[in-house]
Amino acid sequence: MYDDIIAAFFILLLVIIVALAFYGFLCSSLKKTLELVDKKNRTMSPKNIWWLILPIFNAYWFFHVVIRVSKSIKNEFKSRKINLKDYDEIEFNEDNPGYGFGLTAAIFNLLSYVVGPEESSDIAIYILSFIGLVFTILYWVRINKYKEILLKSNTLKNATIEPSSKPNDEIVKEKPLDETSDKLKQLKGLFDNGLITQEEYDLKRKSLIDEI
Repeated sequence: MYDDIIAAFFILLLVIIVALAFYGFLCSSLKKTLELVDKKNRTMSPKNIWWLILPIFNAYWFFHVVIRVSKSIKNEFKSRKINLKDYDEIEFNEDNPGYGFGLTAAIFNLLSYVVGPEESSDIAIYILSFIGLVFTILYWVRINKYKEILLKSNTLKNATIEPSSKPNDEIVKEKPLDETSDKLKQLKGLFDNGLITQEEYDLKRKSLIDEI
């Protein structure tokens, strides 16, 4: 009997460690995504994401995070005038980023806590927990897609040269050679990482070179 108690304790400890690690990585990813959003567009502080790691409390906090993160990303996309159709890696178009998967994950996560203690409910708890885990992973993947878009938007914005003002087509705004070189390197990095197509790379490169 003593051995059974020790075994059960280690199994429980292992489950707790795995759960904390999983939610730790999830919180870190969500936090990094929210940090890419301008402060004026955030509906929650990135550091408050970490409350999601607390057992039982996260049954409520998951709903809060899903709603706030979705609104924050939506506000940022609107502010940057980002159109998802311009990004080849996105095959979906949501009005509320990540909301569908996130809300479903939160609901099943909550149900896994509220199912009664009867022995017959053990299977139900496992099923609900598994479904909740699947949708949590789908939510995580979806939010990571939006994070990639925000990162790509940041890089493209940094690589964009403001159009020069040319009153009467006589004044030409000159760009320092080293600045143009840095932007070309950033652009090449985007292409090497597969974030832009060959056509986008060629057009932007030609535009930068023409400004020299």
